[in-house]
Amino acid sequence: MCKNRNITFGYAIENGNIIINPTESEIVKTIFNRYINGESFKQIAESMTQQGCEYRANTHNWNKNMVKRIIDCDKYIGTDDYLPIIDSATFHQAVENKTSRCTYKRPEKETETTAPAPAPEYTPTLEVIRLGKEIGRELDNLEVDKNHIKSLIMQCASKNYDCCHTEGSTEC
Repeated sequence: MCKNRNITFGYAIENGNIIINPTESEIVKTIFNRYINGESFKQIAESMTQQGCEYRANTHNWNKNMVKRIIDCDKYIGTDDYLPIIDSATFHQAVENKTSRCTYKRPEKETETTAPAPAPEYTPTLEVIRLGKEIGRELDNLEVDKNHIKSLIMQCASKNYDCCHTEGSTEC
């Protein structure tokens, strides 16, 4: 029998018909049994590699995705013109085990999008407005007193901060 990975592992094509590959079908049964008995995809893949089981021609390296594809494939219970290799109960037990072992949980979709809370309103006091205008006038002068402007900026910032609403406060 010619190996061809266009056909599901465990099967072969002979004279145009899908038939069970005896060697690969035993590997499929082993994989299902080991998975049902608690081994992980990775453990099974490592074991298959160590035993030298061929997945493709001249390829003895297995990975957990190859094992997962076998566990997920319902063709092994006899669907889509494939002969059954395992019974339905074994397949469903493996799928149930896989679902219960799954550590990744998809985040639940929110039914409504929640808008962010509105920012508290800011109303500058007359003192803040006055300081802002004084800073502007000082910056327009040809000779600038940097220390005086820094002092005005700090005063304005302090007054702005005092004017902001704090949690639970409604006053400026």
